[in-house]
Amino acid sequence: MRRWFYLFAIIIPIAWTGCRSVPSPGLSLKDANMAEGPVLIQRGDHFYLRYRRNIDPQGQNLLSPLVSKRKGDAVYYYFTIPTTSTEWGNLVERPLAFDGYEDFARQGQVYWLDPDGATHLVPVRKE
Repeated sequence: MRRWFYLFAIIIPIAWTGCRSVPSPGLSLKDANMAEGPVLIQRGDHFYLRYRRNIDPQGQNLLSPLVSKRKGDAVYYYFTIPTTSTEWGNLVERPLAFDGYEDFARQGQVYWLDPDGATHLVPVRKE
């Protein structure tokens, strides 16, 4: 009986807090070496986060996954630490509707987040 009590005492707090963790920023906007963007593209009522990274001529093109998080009345996008996958330098247009953040774009509350906590407002461009 005591063993079950201790088991539940450990499992219940983990279940309440959730097992999902959001990775922290690992690459600053400056270090991301962007060829284009980041910029929010507005087409009608929809918004897209557009960016393209430069290709390193020495072939050191490691992919850094894009992550988003909501904090208060704003949304923050950022790159995590580079993975062992290759970055090809393709143009990326991520629909903000995919993340449920189009209302934040309409209010001008979409930012890029650096590892040091610095934020950069992502500008909006209409097409």
